[in-house]
Amino acid sequence: MTLWKSMLFKKSTLLMFLLMPLLVFFVVVPLFDQTVEDLQVAVHVVDPYEQTAVHELIEKMDNPEPFNVQLQDELDLQSLARGEVEAIFVVEDQLAKKVQDGDVAELFTWYRYDNSLVDGLFKEYMASTLMEDIVRKEAANLVVDEMHTVDWQEVYDYSSRYFEPEPLFQMNYESYRESTNHSEGSEALYPLLLIWGYIWLLMIYLTSFIEHWRDKQLIERLSIYRYGQVKLYGSWFIITTVSVSLLITIIVMFSSWFNPESLGLTNLPKLVIISFVSALLLLMLSILLRSRQAFLAVTLSYLIVAVALFMLVDWQILESNWWSGLFIPFWLG
Repeated sequence: MTLWKSMLFKKSTLLMFLLMPLLVFFVVVPLFDQTVEDLQVAVHVVDPYEQTAVHELIEKMDNPEPFNVQLQDELDLQSLARGEVEAIFVVEDQLAKKVQDGDVAELFTWYRYDNSLVDGLFKEYMASTLMEDIVRKEAANLVVDEMHTVDWQEVYDYSSRYFEPEPLFQMNYESYRESTNHSEGSEALYPLLLIWGYIWLLMIYLTSFIEHWRDKQLIERLSIYRYGQVKLYGSWFIITTVSVSLLITIIVMFSSWFNPESLGLTNLPKLVIISFVSALLLLMLSILLRSRQAFLAVTLSYLIVAVALFMLVDWQILESNWWSGLFIPFWLG
């Protein structure tokens, strides 16, 4: 209990623990949101006539990955030239009437940039969604022409079962990276990388208590007792890992409550595991390197090198290899 109070109830310790929630809510969560937006491909659907049929079409498509579909009422070719959008689709007037009559020629005008890559996938997805509606309406027209007593809307609604459970066209988007350790978009790992960096620095600060005990010769005096030093180091490890893990749990749960797509509860076990590994590694270095200056030089160098290598591999300047397992940031993937 004395160790708990001496470590956790010190003003500087409380300040260090308070910085982490502030870091998450004001830096990590906004960074994650911005990262998610950057990973999406923006596509503009321009409807100058504000037609209800266009709104219904956008709702049916429901933002297929990896596209971020934005409905506009004016054509802005400058956004396409600046690379802010992948492509622009301008809807012609009287879309609903043309679809119901089966007139499918030139329903859209497609604007694309020379460097556009995946806008063709969106065009096919939109065409398939529209074609489903065209087929259902054409079928309803044919049935009503043959059987005048049948209600057109009833036939149209009934035909939807022939497109279930799968649509005509599906797009399964997978991002491929040369690095086999990053099958997901590694940009989404940057917030976790930032949290690990803070955990590493926080635990470096907590090792100052081991240095304080060494200066007071507490560790030396405990050597006369059986497992005395082991118990002291074990107590430091337990206090550090439990307090940091509890703090991480609270932060992740609160951030998931405010924004379910931010850190995510699925990342909690990963963060707790790397916290235990980080604490164990720092404890071993603190025991081996009795000089505080040498300890700080090694641990801070490890932090800088680990983050730098992670970024270089992410940018495909270096290839991930067996040595990547020696650096904790690579465990985040």
